[in-house]
Amino acid sequence: ASYTADGTVGDAGAASQCGRDLKLQAGDAGPVLVDLTSPRTPRSVSFLPVPQGSHNMTLHPSGDYLYNSNSDLYGDDVTPNVTIYDVRKPSAPKEVQEYEIPFTPGSLGTESHDITFNRSGTRAYVAALSQNLAFCEAVEGLLKMEVPRHAQLLRVLLCELQRIASHM
Repeated sequence: ASYTADGTVGDAGAASQCGRDLKLQAGDAGPVLVDLTSPRTPRSVSFLPVPQGSHNMTLHPSGDYLYNSNSDLYGDDVTPNVTIYDVRKPSAPKEVQEYEIPFTPGSLGTESHDITFNRSGTRAYVAALSQNLAFCEAVEGLLKMEVPRHAQLLRVLLCELQRIASHM
C-alpha cells in the first residue's frame, strides 16, 4: 500500500511510526510504501522523495509500477509531471521515467491530477475528462462558440465525479 500528501510530511508525519521507521524529516515530501501483508502489524517499507509534493498516485494493474503525479500546476519555472517508479522490489523502488504533462491553455486539466488505467493496463489516462474538456474549451474559444448553460453544468458535474472517483 502507499499513501501521500500534497505537501511535506510535516512534524506530525515525521513523528509518526512511518516517519520514525523511515527517518523522515518534517520537510520531506513524497509517497510512503507500506507492507500490509499482516494488517495487524503494518510495516514501513520505503519512501519516494518527490520535492514538488505528491498529489495522487496509482498502482499499475500489474502491480509492478507506481505512477505518481506531483502537486504542481504550470507556472514560471514549474512543469507538472507523472513519475513512474518500478516497485517490484518495494524496499528499493527505482524511478523509471518522468512524463511531463502537455500544456493545455486555460484549464485545470493542465495539472497532473488523476491517473487511471484501462483494464489491461495498456493505457494510462491522466485527468482524462478534464484534459479532454480543456481541449474542447480551447477549440470553442478559438471558434467563439457559445456553450449552452446545461452543457457547462454537465461538464462541471462530470469533472467533479471523476475527481471524486479518482480519490476513492
